[in-house]
Amino acid sequence: MRYYLTGKQARDIDRYTSETIGTPGIVLMERAALELANVISQAVEKGTILCVVGTGNNGGDAVAAARILKSRGRNAYVYEVNPLGKKTDSFLLQERIAKNLGVEFVETLPESASGDDLASLFEKYDVIVDGIFGVGLSRDIGGMCKNAVEGINIASEKGAFRSVVACDIPSGIDADTGRVMGCAVKCDITVTFGYTKIGMLINDGRYCSGKIICKEIGLYTPATMEEARGLFDVAAAFEFDAHDLKYRLPTNVPDANKGTNGKVLILAGSREVFGAMYLCTSACCSVGAGLVKVVTHDRNRDLLMDKLPEVMTLTYGDATGCEDATGLRADFLRKLSESVAWADTVLIGPGLGTNEEARGLLTCALGALKEGQRLVLDADALNILSDNSSRTEGDDRTAPGETASGMFKDITSRLGAGNIVLTPHIGEAVRLMKGLGREMTAAQIKMQPIEAAQWISNATGAVCVLKDARTVVADPADDGVIYINTTGNCGMSKGGSGDVLAGIMAGLLVRARRSGVTAFETACIAVNLHGRAGDRAKERLGETGMMAGNLIDELKYGRIDEQR
Repeated sequence: MRYYLTGKQARDIDRYTSETIGTPGIVLMERAALELANVISQAVEKGTILCVVGTGNNGGDAVAAARILKSRGRNAYVYEVNPLGKKTDSFLLQERIAKNLGVEFVETLPESASGDDLASLFEKYDVIVDGIFGVGLSRDIGGMCKNAVEGINIASEKGAFRSVVACDIPSGIDADTGRVMGCAVKCDITVTFGYTKIGMLINDGRYCSGKIICKEIGLYTPATMEEARGLFDVAAAFEFDAHDLKYRLPTNVPDANKGTNGKVLILAGSREVFGAMYLCTSACCSVGAGLVKVVTHDRNRDLLMDKLPEVMTLTYGDATGCEDATGLRADFLRKLSESVAWADTVLIGPGLGTNEEARGLLTCALGALKEGQRLVLDADALNILSDNSSRTEGDDRTAPGETASGMFKDITSRLGAGNIVLTPHIGEAVRLMKGLGREMTAAQIKMQPIEAAQWISNATGAVCVLKDARTVVADPADDGVIYINTTGNCGMSKGGSGDVLAGIMAGLLVRARRSGVTAFETACIAVNLHGRAGDRAKERLGETGMMAGNLIDELKYGRIDEQR
């Protein structure tokens, strides 16, 4: 398991390691400098190195790295951005040691020097090490430091450097949000210590960090999630690694039958849309669901039977003389209710549409849910609920209790808190939050995905899987944890990828319930597995050529078992 920290959490762990565990801070600094020097040596075997440093501990790490590199015969130099600024005790010590051992400190240009002036100086070197600011940056960069950041970027854009390497975090990136604090160094590599910082994974921080290399330097690591929650004053962010998947994926039972792996009902597809239904159903089957039944428009029956003859179907046709405004016959709605009751896990939404017919299907299915079941609401199911959210009690279109808030309250009371999973992308999250009483723009949600996911989760009583380039998962039962997923790649940003995730989610949920694994943990596993399938597809086909269906190919043929 990997933990991801905010800036404050990173400082707290550093302090805890020094003050409680007893490891001196200067020892941690030496270890960080050694790892930084090792990465630089491996990345660029020859050439001159300039460490551009501030006067805090981040700068001290970089100065020590310059000294280590010089001891190895490398041409390493130091440029102090503001040599007259306040210096920490650790920086002063590293500065003194470096000078005593002959490390050359390049003359600092006057305060009036522009970014272009600094670029002309920096471009004489092959490697730039960014040690200006660390995780403690709390305000926008200005003055000499701003000019230094701009100087690095200007020279880098000219192609002057072989590599720009950040020490712990790119200077100018907010460690919590990934926001650029006025300006930020654009790095090829970031060598971070002990823990990757959340801001390096999202927003501009992701692009400025380049390749992230996390090195162990002896910082304390919580043994359990419970301990992590005790150490951190806000949510403990984490991600499962390959080792975790090996022991958390549902296992196959030697004497299993088709009922052992559970029954899934998928309400998806419409007269106009078939692909979303096929992708989510195929993915659900590919992760080992025992029995799968699909409720869809009659137009899709033959296509489904041709591509997935293993699944069962219940279909409805176009309205013909039906008095119900939804166009759905009473006998079909009865069968739908029975089918929902038959299932252990229900998935609703991919390609369903948002017309009155789709609303009728959703309302009937939600009304038939019972205690002990698990529910995944995706795509159009969320869109319908979001629209209901804007309706008020007494609206002539909405019966009492049919607003989204009322529907979530009703479903949660029957299924139990935490047994519902919502999978909105950012646009769907905007609509859902608005209807539930909070306005956040897409840009705001993208900037604060953890806050948005936790708010949706708390407001609905559901696990919220907020999909984006970095998907986050929030648990309604515990504000103290948040899952951040780093698997996957931009080749997955194509139609159908979300449908595949919904199918994986339903298939794993139905299998995990047998072993008592929570819906939150299962959702985290599903997101991780989905991204890993995308990464394998990228290796095989490339980001441009891969499609959503290729993710399913990677789940098939025993590949899910290879994770174990």
